[in-house]
Amino acid sequence: MIYFHAFCQLKQLSLEGQALSKINKGNWAKAEQLLRKSLKKNTINPEARYVFSTLFLLPAYPKYNIDSAHFYGLQLMTDYNRSTLREKEKLKRFPLDSSIIVTLLKKIESEAFGVASTIHTESDYNEFLEKYTDASEVRKAIELRDEVAYSDALRLNTYQSFQHYLNKYPKSLRAADAHNLYEKLIYEDKTRDGKLKSFVAFLDNYPTTVYRNEVEKIIFEITTASGEPSAFQAFTKAYPKSKQVKKAIDLLYYLNDESQIPEIVTNDSLQATAKLKKGYWVPILKGDKFGFINQEGVEQLAPQFDGLDDAYACGNITTDYLITSAGLFSRSGKLILDTKAEAIEDLGLGFLKVKSTDCWRVVHESGFSLIDLCLQDAKVIASRFIAIKENAKWTLLTLAGRRLSPSTFEDIYAEDELIIFSKNGKRIPKSRQEIGACADGIAWSESLVFDNVKALGQNHYLVSNGSLQGVLSASLDYIVPLDRLIISQTPYGFLNQKNGKMQLTGISNEIDNQDFVDVKFYRNWIKLEEKNNLMLYDGKNKQTIETGLDSLWFKNGLAFTKKGDSLKVYLTTLNVIALEAASDIQFIKSTDSTQYFYSSRAKKKDVFEIATGKKLFSIKVNAIESIGEGIFLVDEEGKKGLINKSGKVLLPLEYSAIIPTRKNFISLLKDKKFGLYNVENKILIKPLYERNIIPYSENKLVAFKNGFFGFVSWNLKEESKFEFDEVQFWNDSVAIVKRNMSWQLYNIPQKKVVLDEIKDFHYIINQKEKIIIVHQAGYYGALSNTRGILLPITFSDIVNLGSPESPLYFTDKFYEEADIHVVVYYGSNGKLLRKQAYETKDYERIYCEE
Repeated sequence: MIYFHAFCQLKQLSLEGQALSKINKGNWAKAEQLLRKSLKKNTINPEARYVFSTLFLLPAYPKYNIDSAHFYGLQLMTDYNRSTLREKEKLKRFPLDSSIIVTLLKKIESEAFGVASTIHTESDYNEFLEKYTDASEVRKAIELRDEVAYSDALRLNTYQSFQHYLNKYPKSLRAADAHNLYEKLIYEDKTRDGKLKSFVAFLDNYPTTVYRNEVEKIIFEITTASGEPSAFQAFTKAYPKSKQVKKAIDLLYYLNDESQIPEIVTNDSLQATAKLKKGYWVPILKGDKFGFINQEGVEQLAPQFDGLDDAYACGNITTDYLITSAGLFSRSGKLILDTKAEAIEDLGLGFLKVKSTDCWRVVHESGFSLIDLCLQDAKVIASRFIAIKENAKWTLLTLAGRRLSPSTFEDIYAEDELIIFSKNGKRIPKSRQEIGACADGIAWSESLVFDNVKALGQNHYLVSNGSLQGVLSASLDYIVPLDRLIISQTPYGFLNQKNGKMQLTGISNEIDNQDFVDVKFYRNWIKLEEKNNLMLYDGKNKQTIETGLDSLWFKNGLAFTKKGDSLKVYLTTLNVIALEAASDIQFIKSTDSTQYFYSSRAKKKDVFEIATGKKLFSIKVNAIESIGEGIFLVDEEGKKGLINKSGKVLLPLEYSAIIPTRKNFISLLKDKKFGLYNVENKILIKPLYERNIIPYSENKLVAFKNGFFGFVSWNLKEESKFEFDEVQFWNDSVAIVKRNMSWQLYNIPQKKVVLDEIKDFHYIINQKEKIIIVHQAGYYGALSNTRGILLPITFSDIVNLGSPESPLYFTDKFYEEADIHVVVYYGSNGKLLRKQAYETKDYERIYCEE
């Protein structure tokens, strides 16, 4: 109990003093009566309001009420402020002044805060804050109010509870935590079903979500699960600012043929990457570090590596990845894998299977890892998926790394358009669309299980279970239901054999599901045999050609039918040759495809052209053969000659052998001498020489006489002496010849040697343009048959570090006295690209030992 001795001494006779006396005695009713009387007597009455306020603070007072104490305390302050200076001086004797009033108010606020903190509810703190706006405990009350409200929201743990919290207390110290939980819970709530539509709708409705990158990644993985290029393009258009766009474009680059790179790639930074991937690279060594240049000599990766893969020494590096001492790099200089690669296998689509420390990992050449696991194996499936093996089981992933199947299979492989999952000796076929749907939360199903699944072509699949066979479409619908059949695919549908009978499916209503004793397919022809009927059917045009045949056979694309005295040769359904049934038909031997046949009676042969059915000519010879270009080799009693398609004699029957050697040229043999016939120009060189005559150029030939080769013209004029051991073509006017154990370049029209004493040479390219590296007197040079000298014959060595089609020459001049190798790189046109001097120990590090 509070006792007011001071007040009792000073206010013995005042109503307030009397009230204080009653309070000390616990006479609460009398005290209240005296105070109210005092207030009624004097409405501005600081002393009475002070005692009233204090009274309501006494715990023993039955009407103890902090709010009432506060009410009178505020009125006290008002009354005090309205008092004059004289009245305030008088109040000091009570005693009462501003400091006593402030102390009282502080005590009231402190006790009010104590009550609120004891109850510790959001509403009580808010009530305190509403009533005691100037209390020193306001900041602490706000913190406690926010904390207890946060705990209430946390207890509900819904995005709505945190949203409500943030709306009420946006400046709370817990606002960040509440916001994070709100974002997390609303994301989980709106995408709980894991469906693509939910993720797309979530981004549409909450575009500023902190989970945007994660959601875009999931949308990317689901929408591109099919592996189709169009899916990657669609994503880049729908989400052009997504972090996944680069990954989409990186994958898209490899899914498209490089000649058909999509527009989005050419407009992206990958345009530079695409350029980097073109052509080959060559290693360089500078300052004890290796780097790379391209085929134009432009530095692509500055010297920075202590070592390179040994295979790179000889250049012509076309892979999109580079094996260095610092790890695996892309051509763009991006580090793909920082560990030493013990083995690398290019899986395709830009994916590499890299082995390090007995562990396989799958990385993409653009720099991302498919999956952060140590794998036993991996492979690309159908150019649209990746299969990985872990713990001795296979599972299927999208190209972006999303799992599509359980990890329970002994193998996964493509069978044409289907993906086959092997488990417990069984085969589970899945379409690409069905597999792609698994990325969108469609449950994995194994409703179709077979002993075997085999592609039949044309998106048809033979399936079997035990003795049952059937045919599925690419959409996994039955074309032929499972039955005890033997099924085989034909060019026009399926042949089903059961109980000794044959039936066709999928050809036409005319012949499908009918019983046959024999069915044979040949190109577009079908032989159909019923018990008492033999038919010829056109499978392509789906029509019956003939029925009731005596015999039917096929050869070289033609159908032959006999019926009574008639023999018909069907080139096509509408192009038919009618012959006598007794005719003997033989196909004419040809150097390429069979184009002719003849019908013979006795010794006379009527020659027909298969393509048109036209009769060309009739001839009496023992044998006839087509040698191309509409020319026939005929043989009569061992003598050979030539005739054309009109039957006109080109060469009489007088030669021992006639052999085509190259287009428009035919070698002739008579009396052990060789001649030549030019079919195009109808020029004949009679057999005069010891070996085959070889056309060298349009006007020159190489002939052999008296043990040596020489040049002659078509009119047999000698263009050189017969003195060469060997002749190779260089160009129309200059030949590579060998004479007296030495190679030379010989100018035929001028009849003189233009380059002598060539020890040896080898071809860089041997096509229309020929390039050789020549070795003469201990030095090397490079020559072209169209451009002349590319590199003078002054180098200690020349090695082609480029491709045959586009050489890059590594040349060396060795200065023995200084032990210095001066290496100069030249382009395919002989242009200097780069030069570097090496001591022998460094030269051996960069030299390609072919």
